[in-house]
Amino acid sequence: MNITNIQSYKVLSFKGYDAIPLKALHIANHMGKIEEELQDIADKENFSLKKSQYNQSFNQDFKVILENKGKPKLIMKDNIAIMNGYQSEIDSHYGMKSELYGISDQSKGFISGGNFFLGKKPSGEKWMLIGASEQFFLPNKKQIAELYNVKEENIHFIQQQDYHLDLSVRPIGFPFVLINNPELSLRNEQKVKGRKTHKNGFMNKQDPQILAYKKAFEQLKQAGFYPIPIGGVYGLDVNFINAIVNKHPDGSISYITNSSKCDNVFVSKYQRQFEKDLKRKLDEIRKTNSNAPTIKSLYFVQGQNYGQQNEIMENLVEGPGGIHCMCLEEPDFDVWI
Repeated sequence: MNITNIQSYKVLSFKGYDAIPLKALHIANHMGKIEEELQDIADKENFSLKKSQYNQSFNQDFKVILENKGKPKLIMKDNIAIMNGYQSEIDSHYGMKSELYGISDQSKGFISGGNFFLGKKPSGEKWMLIGASEQFFLPNKKQIAELYNVKEENIHFIQQQDYHLDLSVRPIGFPFVLINNPELSLRNEQKVKGRKTHKNGFMNKQDPQILAYKKAFEQLKQAGFYPIPIGGVYGLDVNFINAIVNKHPDGSISYITNSSKCDNVFVSKYQRQFEKDLKRKLDEIRKTNSNAPTIKSLYFVQGQNYGQQNEIMENLVEGPGGIHCMCLEEPDFDVWI
């Protein structure tokens, strides 16, 4: 298996969760080596990997599993039922009731296309982070709050650096949120290539990515989150922010993300650098904040090696997206606190 498992002490769009205890990941049929790697991870992490004809390559694009009076409920775009058979067959496959929403149903609060994270505060109150671009298309907060059972004051629109939020932001357990810092990524790129870094930085401070990063950082702080800057994105094909996070009973987390391992020796080093940075930053935060999560395991999913790219890297550029885009998360609502 091309999985790196380091033991220590969710066009790309999604409907994602914060760090949660996973019950299952739902994926499409015939995902080959990526499926094999995900099955190996599922076995280690004690959650199920479920695949069928009712799942698409962009499974996070079209569906979200919500908690409804203690039971899971599937919400999906109505074209999924049209494409894949009758709604009752999908309900039977997922083992839960579903609701269909189309473009005309945006008035009911449905966020077509995804672009949000959903999580809980220690009090049990839910919160949402939504890509700021969705403000042009979404209904008002009241309707979103009713559908997703989130108080209006806990719904926050966050600037994205790229097409959607999961390419630059990854919650890892409230209030902690990883956020890609383009300057840190560029510094790391120079570091792995053996070049000297510049004290004053490489990037123009008015670069759109830098401005987007700074705005998102401040928005997260104002919303009560703890943003953690990290070098997590390297061009279009290497992205460690696009990830799934499984939370364990002891509060530790496992981080499942995309691999940069390929025949390019420098690109292959990016994932090791991300691993070192992530563990170091969390160790530093825990010195003053004991609630910061501990990384139990870190997995990099690669798929086939295509030479200068691997399968996951190619998917990020022109396929079904990264690992979070391909997997629909089903939380274990019985233990999600």
